[in-house]
Amino acid sequence: MEKSSTQIGMTFNQDRIHYVVVTYDPAPLLSAAGEILLNGRFDYSACQDEEQVLRQSAAISSMLEERGIAAGQAALAVDQGYLLLKRLRVDRGLSESDLRQHIEWEMEQFLAAPRDEYNVSYERMPVETETMEGYIVAAMRKVILQHLQAIFARTRLSLRQVDVDVLSAARGLAVVTDHLAEGLSILMRPRDGKLYLSLMRNGALLSSQISTLRTELQPRTLNPARAEETAGFMNDEILRLLDTLGDEVLLKNIDQLYFAETEFSREVLGALQPLMRTTEFVMIDPLRNLHHTLSPAEQQLVRRQAGSFLSMMGMYFS
Repeated sequence: MEKSSTQIGMTFNQDRIHYVVVTYDPAPLLSAAGEILLNGRFDYSACQDEEQVLRQSAAISSMLEERGIAAGQAALAVDQGYLLLKRLRVDRGLSESDLRQHIEWEMEQFLAAPRDEYNVSYERMPVETETMEGYIVAAMRKVILQHLQAIFARTRLSLRQVDVDVLSAARGLAVVTDHLAEGLSILMRPRDGKLYLSLMRNGALLSSQISTLRTELQPRTLNPARAEETAGFMNDEILRLLDTLGDEVLLKNIDQLYFAETEFSREVLGALQPLMRTTEFVMIDPLRNLHHTLSPAEQQLVRRQAGSFLSMMGMYFS
């Protein structure tokens, strides 16, 4: 992405937009962070809703006005739940044209609608065998991208990049963590009543999963008496994610589990550790290793909503 003087990174959540302001001089500087409360829920499925487009663009424009930002470029980390992600294993050494042809064939079998209704991109990922290469393929409906472009077209921002939050979060973790596990690791992010799990090897994404947390088991509203139930649910979901790899990874021991300090209560983590005795629990700071000029209130927000902001750190600082 072209590095203009002002970059705005965003994630769209159910009832708010989280954002960061990054400037270059010439290295990236995190100069501001915040959240925009929305009048109504943001819904990617309402792609033909002109009223929603006007509400979201007005909210973004108001933030730009308050921040004194005349113009800039925007990058958006899209919730993986609004895309189709597929893991592929292909023969190692394919030419670029053969690889594209193989991916196109796989997408035609996988997509729920005709191929020409999607934008498709892919990214290489690690696999265990010497004869196979792995890729994560992301497919987004064009109508969703057009919806996002319509929102930003009514602001003073030019939408230059659309990323998948699970991929950018993995890159963000590598930025804010000094020593990533060489074996298998899990990044655990609760967000909007869901549990986002990213399975990585050597810091590169292998697979991911979204699980819905019942209200009474969500970390922020949890009764400490139900900590063991929440920990048991999380452990079961981690095991379910590992099962999706089949024989691709023979040894399925999790070396490290990454989480942010403010995302889970001590009671939940205390109940989870006995279920994962061989795993090191690593607390991450989404501002670690970053050059920033954030106010104490902005720092608190970023750390409190680390699961959302980590994706933006991956887009700009990796």
